[in-house]
Amino acid sequence: MVSQMKLSISTDSVKVYDDVFTYTERQYFYNYIKNSHFFANGKDSNTLEHKGDYNLVSVYSIDDVMKMGFLQSESIKGILDDLKGWNIAQSRVNLSTLNDKNHFHVDCEDPKLECRTLIYYPNMTWDIEWGGYTIITDDSKRNIEHCLFYVPGRIAIIDGTKPHAICAPTNLAPSYRFTFVIQFMREKCGD
Repeated sequence: MVSQMKLSISTDSVKVYDDVFTYTERQYFYNYIKNSHFFANGKDSNTLEHKGDYNLVSVYSIDDVMKMGFLQSESIKGILDDLKGWNIAQSRVNLSTLNDKNHFHVDCEDPKLECRTLIYYPNMTWDIEWGGYTIITDDSKRNIEHCLFYVPGRIAIIDGTKPHAICAPTNLAPSYRFTFVIQFMREKCGD
């Protein structure tokens, strides 16, 4: 089965792609991700008042990402063209449960850097009633700019300097909610 990637949302701060990978690729990535070693060190925010809140995470090195084959897939090449010249700052898998404490945060606070966060939703099935959305707000955190539903196989690339948070899955979810995240950074161009 050939993938028929489609760009579902395109704004200055968010691009969303659906049907990027073939079913076989999705199954492979899902199995790779769910078999990761998770530990309770996934701070959802670097804000001092949230310093004790930990979620389950598996941190991936660049070698891990390459071994997984995610970035080498022909299916994602067109998406990655927009990230040429960006450096991978970190990569991880988040494992979300009903009891997680998720906070609005930004992925980069350095005013000299630009940040793009690639989010891949690897679960093979997910129902809208199971929650697990990604919410992106304006800088004041008073208005929602985007609510990204968890759609299996979806890739979202967001401006990592925009406040965002994961909504925990509901008690209806029959499995963990996984996200595979790669943060790309580069120095801002001169003004």
